[in-house]
Amino acid sequence: MSMIERVARAICWRATKTAASTNPLRHEGLVDQFWPNHVETARAAIEAMREPTPEMLREPDQLAVIGSCLPSASEATELWQAMIDKALEE
Repeated sequence: MSMIERVARAICWRATKTAASTNPLRHEGLVDQFWPNHVETARAAIEAMREPTPEMLREPDQLAVIGSCLPSASEATELWQAMIDKALEE
């Protein structure tokens, strides 16, 4: 499952949750049927995450460790953007 589909399904799950709250199996069926309607919203949500926030770059303990060194802010940004770009390839 692609990241776009995963996000579209999550958006669909939230959008249909109230409508199908009395029947969980019906809810799953609604998500399976209607998640493609949420692909553009999912893509927009992922694209909005492409630029890391300043807070994300100020948290060295949260950055991925490459070898034994923490990446610089610009390296972390490049890595983050590459991951987002990969998620958007569909």
